[in-house]
Amino acid sequence: MPIRLRLAEGSGKLGEVNRILYCGDVKAEDERLMEQLAGFGFVVTPVETLRGLKGLLAETGPGFVLLTQGWVAPDGDWESAVGAIAELPEAARPNLVLVGEDATLPGRLRAVRAGARAYLMRPLNPIDVVDRLEQMLEDRDQYAFRVMVVDDEDVQTKFYKAVLEQAGIRVLTVNDPMQVMSGLTDFRPELVMIDLYMPGVHGHELAAAIRQDPAHVSIPIVYLSSETDRDKQHMAMQVGGDDFLVKPMKAEHLVTAVRNRARRFRELRSLMLRDSLTGLLNQASTRDHLAVELSRMRRSDQPLAFAMIDIDHFKAVNDTYGHPTGDRVIRALANLLKQRLRTTDVIGRFGGEEFAVALAGTPPDAAFSVMEEIRRSFQTTEHRHDGLAFHCSISCGISCFPTYPRLDDLVEAADRALYTAKESGRNRVAIA
Repeated sequence: MPIRLRLAEGSGKLGEVNRILYCGDVKAEDERLMEQLAGFGFVVTPVETLRGLKGLLAETGPGFVLLTQGWVAPDGDWESAVGAIAELPEAARPNLVLVGEDATLPGRLRAVRAGARAYLMRPLNPIDVVDRLEQMLEDRDQYAFRVMVVDDEDVQTKFYKAVLEQAGIRVLTVNDPMQVMSGLTDFRPELVMIDLYMPGVHGHELAAAIRQDPAHVSIPIVYLSSETDRDKQHMAMQVGGDDFLVKPMKAEHLVTAVRNRARRFRELRSLMLRDSLTGLLNQASTRDHLAVELSRMRRSDQPLAFAMIDIDHFKAVNDTYGHPTGDRVIRALANLLKQRLRTTDVIGRFGGEEFAVALAGTPPDAAFSVMEEIRRSFQTTEHRHDGLAFHCSISCGISCFPTYPRLDDLVEAADRALYTAKESGRNRVAIA
């Protein structure tokens, strides 16, 4: 039977990529691990036979296989399980995570040669396992970049679109350069590719106009042209451009160039907007995203719930177990929020042990149910330090739009509700 803790309705995160087929010894340690993973929103299915593994792989599609090195089934072993995974088409192949006890380089090389995406050492810390799985889920989305192509030649833009979309890249094509600004605002590209010579406007002029808007100063701009004159290329690069690609180019070269530049932009932007410990939005970015969602809900006349979350007695955790363990507790809550909430929800770290969540289109009673379920789940999450297990709890305060129509009012009301939850005994959710 799969082990699964029910997600809140509308969480929208659970899918085939969150499934874990667990080939282990099913000892007490393994059962505890599976329960912890289920609490973070993963559907965990213990596998006892090679035939069962093959059937589930065909049934569930891509996800994770957590395989203990040394696993032995009545009809096979861990090496035959690796072979069964390797035989699958690449698109249907799950992420293989190998669990072993050999920390030497030869041991890790065996994992690499088995096709493992990760190699974890026993005894397994559930929080470390969730950290690694979460990282792999984020890696899966690394190539879903957004690229805007500006070229007056319709045939050319269709070619770029077909090549890039086949590589998993989202593309907006603009044949009328006068429509560029609306495309930037609505599509929010991570890379802009501009033809150097277009009727009515030069590519470098368009780049300079884009750079005049502070919101688009950091977006990479790449010129596309058959221009081979180095002096003219250099002159264009001096006015807002970051690189120059010469037409015609091979499809694979185009994809590589786009991925490399968009990835670099995403990495740099992440450093500016995200908290380094958890990968969540930092406080300033959270407030910016909340303002955008608030405007959107106001226009569509929909509710919005804003929650402030704080880890109870966190100073005692740091004092008792040390700051590295405290950091793991913070990451555990961050991963739980990412797994249990919708990908469209705003999730940020407000600083220290405090987090903030904005749930668009969510009325107060639904927000309370979601946060209460997260509170209960975190309460049962096991943290470990030097072999000792301990648990933590959270308190949460919720405020809602339109009851609190302004951003500052919404934040202050949630903060007051959080204070009420703590004053009332902690480990609870309160609504402003």
